[in-house]
Amino acid sequence: MFRVIPKLKNKGDMMMNFKKGLETLIGQYDGYIIDLYGVVHNGQVPFEGVKDFLETLRDQNKMVIFLSNSPRRGYAVAESLREAFGITDDLYDDIYTSGEDAYINLMHPEIPAYKDFNKKCIAITEKHHKVLFDDLSLNVTDNLDDATFIMNTGPSGMDEAGYKSLFEETLKRSLPMLCVNPDLAVLLGSKMTLCAGSIAKMYEEMGGKVYYHGKPYPAIYEAIINKFGPIEKNRLLAIGDSLNTDILGASRMDLDSLLVLSGMEGRALAVKGDQQPDYEAFAALCETKGAKPTYVAPSLKL
Repeated sequence: MFRVIPKLKNKGDMMMNFKKGLETLIGQYDGYIIDLYGVVHNGQVPFEGVKDFLETLRDQNKMVIFLSNSPRRGYAVAESLREAFGITDDLYDDIYTSGEDAYINLMHPEIPAYKDFNKKCIAITEKHHKVLFDDLSLNVTDNLDDATFIMNTGPSGMDEAGYKSLFEETLKRSLPMLCVNPDLAVLLGSKMTLCAGSIAKMYEEMGGKVYYHGKPYPAIYEAIINKFGPIEKNRLLAIGDSLNTDILGASRMDLDSLLVLSGMEGRALAVKGDQQPDYEAFAALCETKGAKPTYVAPSLKL
């Protein structure tokens, strides 16, 4: 059952538990669910202090699982973490992505509709997502009458008119869409980049059926919470930069959460450095997005 997020009536309903550093939180939790984009790195470089934070968690025997809405599989993201950002395997216990979740569900379908999918699909994707298609042995086709579903991992370069024209045809054939990244957008450096969720939203608004893999949907949390073994849920902390996905998803699972302002919401609130957000703006943003974090911090650092 989802936790209902109450409407904010006054300041007492939305206390901002702001932490300039996270050292005091470490003793309160034994397991950490940590987002990547906007938290560990910005798509180009790691954020300052992240590696020290992860080393401290490791030295204190805390368990860390990275949970990302990346449409790539876990092993591919782990390779990028090592090579591009210097986040080595010893700094975390596991990594689970929306791409990995989609892979598992397509290879071993338990969702009834997936059992009707053959290997032929319409692809909405980017070049660096090809590994997921290869690992699934998907046969990408332009023949709408041969396809049984749309595989959406991210914008493929078409404009809005192009997507609408395609979707008018796929809707005639009742093709469902599988969205492998529910994010609407992500910050790549300082540039806002659209994600698969934006395209899935368009398809839904046109009347299409969409199956989502990733945050904030409960299934992906259920898949990783079991990995924490005997650690109780009240000793888990979910960390992310997005109210829409990270914080809403944690709230739905009744998990404590930490919103870091190094990504999406920091940009929305126009905060810089260790600056605390304007209270009224923060409360309004939480109410608009229907989610509120347990804690707020500038970034993932001690």
